[in-house]
Amino acid sequence: TNTNRMKILPFLLIAFILTTSCNQSRKSDSEQDAQGNDEKPVIEYSSRMYKNTASEKEQSKDYEGAIADYSKALELEPNDSSIYYLRGFAKHQKGDYEGAIADYTKAIETGPNNGMTLFFYARGSAQEKLKNFESALSDYNRALGINPNAYDIYYNRGQVKDELQDYQGAVYDYTKALENEPKSANLYYVRATAEYKLEDYKSAVADYSKAIE
Repeated sequence: TNTNRMKILPFLLIAFILTTSCNQSRKSDSEQDAQGNDEKPVIEYSSRMYKNTASEKEQSKDYEGAIADYSKALELEPNDSSIYYLRGFAKHQKGDYEGAIADYTKAIETGPNNGMTLFFYARGSAQEKLKNFESALSDYNRALGINPNAYDIYYNRGQVKDELQDYQGAVYDYTKALENEPKSANLYYVRATAEYKLEDYKSAVADYSKAIE
């Protein structure tokens, strides 16, 4: 089975929303302060410029270049949680999971409450890649504690519970994920596998049948 389905497009979409929201907020602040502080608009523009170029490099899979530009943006805005997240995501894509965890942690430490589900999800995914399953489970639990309707996370948490041999918990999480993706053959397959390990053969056969329909 796929041990870690990190959905790239939703992550990038949320990242874009976070960045756009931050940019709009900063633009408003810059306009308000322009008359009293000539330096602020220049600094804010430079930060946005680095984030924009980093995003372009990331889309072309130039992760080293993206990381470098996000780092430059952080020099100007060292408390911007969205930049820590974005740099962490670039490191994640590059395979530097420990570096990604460090940046996601900084995002958690500096971030607004409305970004926490994403940050814990991202850090849990990186922990899972490193086979730190207990830590991944803790992060997924915290993400779902904040937003229990983040259905994508149930799949990841189910995979971690599978690794920890909590098959009943895995069945629960796959069932929750199926509420959002009722036609997913993969979800039926992984739930069937967990049911088989629980010796619930009737349910396993039913789910395997659903998976191949």
